Amino acid sequence: MAYKTQTFGPFEIIPLFDGDFSASTETLLHADGAEATERMRADWGGPTYEIPVYHFAVRTPDKLILVDAGTGTETNPTLGVARRSLTDAGIAPGDIDEIYVTHMHFDHALGLVEKGEAYFPRAQVYFAGRELEFYTDIAERDSRPEARRNGWKVAETVLNAYPGRVHAFDQARFPAGMSPYPLPGHTPAHTGFRLDWNGETLIFIGDAMHLVDAQSNDPMIGAVFDVDMAQGIASRRSLLEAASDGGWTLAGAHAPSFGRIERAGDRFRFVRI
Repeated sequence: MAYKTQTFGPFEIIPLFDGDFSASTETLLHADGAEATERMRADWGGPTYEIPVYHFAVRTPDKLILVDAGTGTETNPTLGVARRSLTDAGIAPGDIDEIYVTHMHFDHALGLVEKGEAYFPRAQVYFAGRELEFYTDIAERDSRPEARRNGWKVAETVLNAYPGRVHAFDQARFPAGMSPYPLPGHTPAHTGFRLDWNGETLIFIGDAMHLVDAQSNDPMIGAVFDVDMAQGIASRRSLLEAASDGGWTLAGAHAPSFGRIERAGDRFRFVRI
């Protein structure tokens, strides 16, 4: 079942499809080491994997929020569809009040910008404070191989386009029932967002799982995109346990639909809803 607009308490959640992203299985890693990684890749069923890219509009009684902003139209020809998704939902860029970004990767933050300018003319933009610190630290950037420096370029682009409008989460006035949910590892301060209402919880998980079926079953699967894979695994395990115990609904940036987590013996299973 594909994502559909959902009402959760006072929140209307509008999924915004941004396109499909394809990558080589060579980007996948297993925390048990090289042999486990090679077995996983050999068992995958093909040399590539494809994942959808989503972000979400959240309409509250008094403001319109985005959780992530997608890729925009200048990075990848198969992505950037969310601009049309916004239009189809009857949302203009000037309608957005606030944007909460899970982390500083291109498919979550570059949609903030079009040709170097702010795409959302009046929105205030929020990241975790540590995320902003990390991706503006030039010494940290220079310690990384060139191929792993994209996040710093994204940060530079966003900060230049939104002078005075990029803030840390501690400056945000989150709507009642909404709060940040730290899920570090994929990036140093990767953050999800919880909605809590009448004893129910829905959580936007960002990239805590790129591959919801595989990583629910085996949380030890990571990717070269992870800044700290061990920490990401710890965050993923904690999320899976809390979600299964609490009956939470999950909304993933790379999941095919809303889902819940069920325990399957000593493992977990992502169940589409």
